[in-house]
Amino acid sequence: PEVVRRCKRTEMSNSERIWKDGHLQQRRSSAKSSRWQRRYIQLLADCLRVYEDESMKRMRHQIALNTVNIVEHSDVVFELARRHDASNTVSLMFTAEDVKQAAGWLKELYWLRYRAEGGGVFGRSLADVMRAQADTGGVTDVPRIVSECVSFLSTETCLGTEGLLRKSGQKKAVSALRLAYQRGESPDLTAASAHETATLLRIYLSELPEPVVPYFAYANFLTAGQKISLGDPDTELANLQGLIQILPVENRNLLKLLSCLFHMVQQQSDRNLMDATAIATLFSSSLLSDDNDRLLVNAEMALDPQPRGLAVSTITALIENYERLFGDIEFEQVIRRSVTPPPPPSPSPATLYLPQHQQHSASCVPTLTAGSTASAEIQKALSSITRLYREKAEESYALTRELVSLKSRLAACAHCQRHLLEAASEKADTAPPASAMAVAAQAAAEAATAEPTESSCPTCTFHRSETACMRTVIAELSDRLRGLQSENEALYKMLLAFNGGTGCGSHGAAAGNVSGSDTSR
Repeated sequence: PEVVRRCKRTEMSNSERIWKDGHLQQRRSSAKSSRWQRRYIQLLADCLRVYEDESMKRMRHQIALNTVNIVEHSDVVFELARRHDASNTVSLMFTAEDVKQAAGWLKELYWLRYRAEGGGVFGRSLADVMRAQADTGGVTDVPRIVSECVSFLSTETCLGTEGLLRKSGQKKAVSALRLAYQRGESPDLTAASAHETATLLRIYLSELPEPVVPYFAYANFLTAGQKISLGDPDTELANLQGLIQILPVENRNLLKLLSCLFHMVQQQSDRNLMDATAIATLFSSSLLSDDNDRLLVNAEMALDPQPRGLAVSTITALIENYERLFGDIEFEQVIRRSVTPPPPPSPSPATLYLPQHQQHSASCVPTLTAGSTASAEIQKALSSITRLYREKAEESYALTRELVSLKSRLAACAHCQRHLLEAASEKADTAPPASAMAVAAQAAAEAATAEPTESSCPTCTFHRSETACMRTVIAELSDRLRGLQSENEALYKMLLAFNGGTGCGSHGAAAGNVSGSDTSR
């Protein structure tokens, strides 16, 4: 049956994409007394199919998604209820094994059923949500739910609410607001409290598949946050501004709007009792985090081994230095632009517009004369450099995570630890009493930097090689990571130079450099 299932999925993949499949317990809604039966379910872009089993020999039901509404009865039970204007459609109920499985099905169902109406936004990537909003003619800068929540929370009444962003609203009211946005509706937030709206915003951000700052930029942002607290703030803020400009446009816009709101809240901290550090602590995991909150290996972060503390410091710097990092712009204008779609750009050839996923903010895009012969070359060079930077950063991130895993396995190897202790004890026993401690420390250091063979450490030997020990693999990966970081730093400096050092300077000399010898690189 498994082979038949795979073959049939391969045949359908050319014309129909299977978004999700698996087993659920199913029954008809009208037959209350009927038993739950285990069925194999396939979810396609416009319909849901229920098969007898995974062999897919017999189809029990096929439901067009636009003829049903999704109704949640509990954490694990949901229903595809037939709409009143739909004919030849049955209502089916499903139950999952646990909450996680049910949430996975509901996320895809809401997205496929309501995305054309602007719904299904919880748990979806920013890129998906922004593409769907562009297709429906909605907000083009940030997700609609964020813009409406920020617009409501930025009012004078809400800003003065004690515990804003920290205290939770009523669970029933928050669930109703969430369901409305999932269905593409526009709920009246003025009928809700500030705490309920803030809770809704916090839930949306926490369910993003990736934090607002993408994983590939995680280590760079932490390093910048640490240097701001330890070094020259002016110089490091300029570097942080450059990192922000290199983010994908949808991430940069969302980070800017949230930083704007948080800055407004902390300005009223005497009334709402929420300073920048308290806000950063609440939202650091949604804005800047690793996928499992483990510190990435970076020598520049050695002064502070706590990644959460570094993340909070970085977000605090974003909030407190909002005007310097994002430009001296009135907060009301930022809120208004996030709610009202901006006018379409002029098609004049005098301005250089990059692709949507690579464009920088309008103030940082170089303006060229209409007859410039270097415009196409500069556009191609900037696009190539930006793409290379992100690719190198993502590769560095993956290598760093592998190093973290390998070093954790090495540290957990009891055989290695016992070997180090025995070697240290032997040297300490044969040394004079006065220098026993120093000799033991030196022996332990030598053993730690040595490259034991497979026979000396059979426990932690790297399984993909017969003779290579994990220490050797770690050394090789570290060298490769250092090379990638050097290349990434060079690309980053080129981007900063192109944007005038801090992102908003002159572009004449930088444009000439990029269109010259650097283009070939």
